[in-house]
Amino acid sequence: MLEVVRRLFPLLFLPFLAACLAPPPPVVEETPFGKVRAMDRDKASEVADLLRRLAPQVRALLPDCQDRPVDVWVQKNLGVYRFQQRPRSVRGFTLLSGEFEAKRIHLQESGQSSWYLAHELVHALIGPSWRTLPGILEEGLGDVIAEKLNPEYQEHIRAHRLLNASAFTDGVNVEIRYSEPERTQAPPRTAIGKRFTARRACVRRKMCPAARSCNFSTPRAPNSTVPGPRSPNPSTA
Repeated sequence: MLEVVRRLFPLLFLPFLAACLAPPPPVVEETPFGKVRAMDRDKASEVADLLRRLAPQVRALLPDCQDRPVDVWVQKNLGVYRFQQRPRSVRGFTLLSGEFEAKRIHLQESGQSSWYLAHELVHALIGPSWRTLPGILEEGLGDVIAEKLNPEYQEHIRAHRLLNASAFTDGVNVEIRYSEPERTQAPPRTAIGKRFTARRACVRRKMCPAARSCNFSTPRAPNSTVPGPRSPNPSTA
């Protein structure tokens, strides 16, 4: 009897697990490079057009790039599970079902979709010959490709990466000049040495260890470390 219960328990648990997963967005737009799902037709069409444009361009620029479709989910609140949504500062992540097997890309509904999608396509399509590339350099590779394909966001991407890189260099020193309203005749005061830090852009979170997430403008976590080489991450969803 106990043996029967032991064998049946995983089957009984599966419906509960499925109920915890975030439902796929209802509107589907088909492309040769994968399906795009969104909450409304306009957004699905917008991101589908971006996927049609960016997927072949990423493949042309990225050596050892996998030639296979990747689905994209556009969500108002990013998350793999219903009750574990990612912070609003996270704009996108790639969910893996294996070390180099992207299950799908998740993008936040609002934001600069062209930049985010180009970056995530690098994570989703990168091939096995990149296995020894450390995670932080994979982030840089994604930004280089995103810059080339979205030159209008070049300064924004570099400023964002500078702030995230400051997490590993003890912050960034900036000089701030300001004038006090009540003493308009006095020369501007200067504050030197204000230090700002930000967490690195992409972290693997406990809520979904199979996801590489892009975290924008998140405060630095204490004792953060530089990610090591890429390693297999079996999907939890």
